[in-house]
Amino acid sequence: MSLIRLLQCKPDGEIVFREPTSGEVPAYAILSHTWGEEEVVYRDLKKGKDKSRTVNKAGWRKIQFCAKQAAVDGLEYFWIDTCCIDKKNAVELGAAINSMFRWYQNAVRCYVYLSDVSMPDTGVDNQRVWEEAFRKSRWFTRGWTLQELIAPRLVDFFSSEGKRFGSKLSLESEINEITGIEIKALRGNALSSFSIKERRSWVDHRNTTIEEDEAYCLIGIFDVSMVPNYGERRDQAFRRLDDEIHRMYKGNLNILNWLTKIDYGPQQSDFLERWETGTCQWLLDSKTFQTWVEIKGRRLFCPGIPGAGKTILTSIVVDQLMTRFEKDKTIGIAYIYCNFQRQAEQKAGDLLGSLLKQLAQDQSSSLPESVKALYDKHKDKRTRPSVDEIRRSLHSVAAQYSRVFIFIDALDECQVAGGCRDKFLSELFNLQANCRANVFATSRFIPDIMAKFNECESLEIRASDHDIRLYIGGRISLLPSFVRQSLDLQEEIKTGIANAVNGMFLLAQLHLDSLIGKRSPKSIRTSLAKLPTGSEAYDHAYRNAMVRIERQVVDQTELAKQVLSWITCAKRPMTTSELQHALAVEANRQELDEDNLVQIEDIVSVCAGLVTVDKQIGITRLVHYTTQEYFERTQKHWFPNAETDITEICITYLSFNIFESGICKSQSEFEKRLQSYPLYDYAAHNWGHHARNATASQMVSDFLQSKTKVEASSQALMAIRGWPHSSQHFPMHITGLHLAAYFGVEYSVRFLTSSNGPDLKDSYGRTPLSYAAENGHLPAVQLLLEKRADIDFKDNDRRAPLWYAAEKGHVAVVQLLLDKGAEIQPGSVGGWLPQSYLDTSSDVLQLVLARDNSKKETGMVGLVSQGATGYLNVVLQSFYHIKTFREVRPLCFVVCYLAMEIERST
Repeated sequence: MSLIRLLQCKPDGEIVFREPTSGEVPAYAILSHTWGEEEVVYRDLKKGKDKSRTVNKAGWRKIQFCAKQAAVDGLEYFWIDTCCIDKKNAVELGAAINSMFRWYQNAVRCYVYLSDVSMPDTGVDNQRVWEEAFRKSRWFTRGWTLQELIAPRLVDFFSSEGKRFGSKLSLESEINEITGIEIKALRGNALSSFSIKERRSWVDHRNTTIEEDEAYCLIGIFDVSMVPNYGERRDQAFRRLDDEIHRMYKGNLNILNWLTKIDYGPQQSDFLERWETGTCQWLLDSKTFQTWVEIKGRRLFCPGIPGAGKTILTSIVVDQLMTRFEKDKTIGIAYIYCNFQRQAEQKAGDLLGSLLKQLAQDQSSSLPESVKALYDKHKDKRTRPSVDEIRRSLHSVAAQYSRVFIFIDALDECQVAGGCRDKFLSELFNLQANCRANVFATSRFIPDIMAKFNECESLEIRASDHDIRLYIGGRISLLPSFVRQSLDLQEEIKTGIANAVNGMFLLAQLHLDSLIGKRSPKSIRTSLAKLPTGSEAYDHAYRNAMVRIERQVVDQTELAKQVLSWITCAKRPMTTSELQHALAVEANRQELDEDNLVQIEDIVSVCAGLVTVDKQIGITRLVHYTTQEYFERTQKHWFPNAETDITEICITYLSFNIFESGICKSQSEFEKRLQSYPLYDYAAHNWGHHARNATASQMVSDFLQSKTKVEASSQALMAIRGWPHSSQHFPMHITGLHLAAYFGVEYSVRFLTSSNGPDLKDSYGRTPLSYAAENGHLPAVQLLLEKRADIDFKDNDRRAPLWYAAEKGHVAVVQLLLDKGAEIQPGSVGGWLPQSYLDTSSDVLQLVLARDNSKKETGMVGLVSQGATGYLNVVLQSFYHIKTFREVRPLCFVVCYLAMEIERST
């Protein structure tokens, strides 16, 4: 921000400049007004200037007013645009225009002086006397006064006599009607929460004396920088402004999406829509919850049985706090909804990155410097930030808030493998301790999770009979007309279901759905009498739903089972368009017939309440985690050939004639391909995961021998998402054998190596063995080694298969490669070491240390010399267990010497 020149009113009444310095700016008031003919300008108040003519100017009255009012408010300094900027100095003027929004924003108080509005001295404080003139004031029509209204926190309006009309807060309704600006904006909500179009509309009916100022007065509203160029004309000024807006917001969005593409906002909206008004009030009213909200640094754990309504309740609490603190920009709120189907994209770094993204984007339209710095550090290398880097940035951003609330739903669905959940909770509690954040978490009754929260307040989530009855009452309209016409029968249904569900909202929904097709009161009562209870209630309800599905006509039953098999076996949540295309694929056809697409409403309706659509994010999913668990247990009974069927559908889709053209030569062409063929991304990323669990297929072999179609699918698979022109950055010359090894499809690896050598190289210099090792496919690695693949072949970055296996922590693959004589590699180009070499608790590091052969000494010395601190720690710790001098191996002398050298140099 440019340095600000202030006016100072001395004790003797003399008004002088306080010239700008690099030191701390004192508290000051600021004036907003419309220019008249005789304004006091900078040269009138320069030191040594005779002020006798200045004090006779009409504008001197404004200076006197501002000085007097500032003194009343205990302020010695004030700022007025007419005289505090040297407009003859083009550099100073340009800097001032770019800084003015922040100058108004940082002022303690802003005084709006309405020279065309008088307050008659009637002796009665009656707004009707002056309101009409107030509404017609010229001040509301000027371009520059827009930011002077929006930016300051405290704005007071005064008449030409210096009498106060009221504040921006007390007059917000009138100002809203006059200007059309949303009250939320007047109250100080972050401008980034308003669309570009809406903010542009605020200046539609305003004008400026100089035409270019119509654009320049919006610089602060959009938080961009622009060098003023008077004489360029209005249209060119707006073109430049639009370019700056686009550049900044696109850049910010790219950075935020680089942190993580996951956006929990649409899920929050979807969950909130499912809330039955009036339910869950018991938690909001509880003393435990209210204490948690009021006291900084508290932790509240809310466990519950499956289907108790934990997720919906979390969405209610999030909404309550977001509404409560809507006006307070110093309070940060972030939330995560863990999902068993999204575990691949919800590792510890992803979850922490999501918290960082939410807190960073809520601060202002300008991203925090720590986030920009993190992006700048990695953008050229096209690398991802480490958990430690994300943690540091997260702490920095969170510290800028006065309070932070963090919500984590369904911790039991968070990935456990690789210590993901433990790592995330450890970092979360560390953040809480350092920033005194408030943490709210839900989970099933999992002992390991409960132990993490054993010292904090706890509230069990359990649907009350009152809430169950409210919920059923809100859905009675779904039942047959004879139910809607009988209050007594409605009461029986509420009582019967409430008695059977034992605190489970989901079970109430399933039981209610089972009554939809009943034809008479007797059939309703019979079903109510047979409602299952206890631990088997869900399985019984799901079996009943499947029985209802099988009683449908053949086409509907077949469709429902296809839908359920896809959603159950999918490797990630599927969008509605992906599912529609999957269901429309026909065997032996080389293109998609759009007449075969099924409407999403029909897909949901044939599934007996087991499938739902999250409308805000367009995801089709099973109604609950317990539904997924049921179908995973019973998959062989309900859809035994699902993995084979899904593999063949994916391969058929990837083999469409349209993809014979091969890779897309531009980002726009690639994005058009994914948009036109919604299933392509899923099929490219997951066909092999399904194929590993399917029977061998000739269709897969045929696809892997099609050079152009293999390369096209590898573009979708390996393009680095989140970077500009990402589709043009991926390894070329990928072969079918590379893909088979990448996915670990053993029968395809065996087939393709029978006619090709095992060491085919792509444009990155990587071999099939490299990809199999990186992805932890032990049988494929073993098979490729049997086919005499080069175990130590290094790619363009000097990384061998062992490096990739170690980087990803695949212990079994590392063990196999070491057993087969793989060389222990110090690092790659640029000295990058596998992360597992830097972690003292790593099983991979322990395996590497356990090697005792002549090849390893060079490799390990290389590790030490490159600063593998994990390795150093483990080796040095081992010296505590040495009992005799003879036990010290020659290698250890080298390591200790290097360790001491490194210690001396750090």
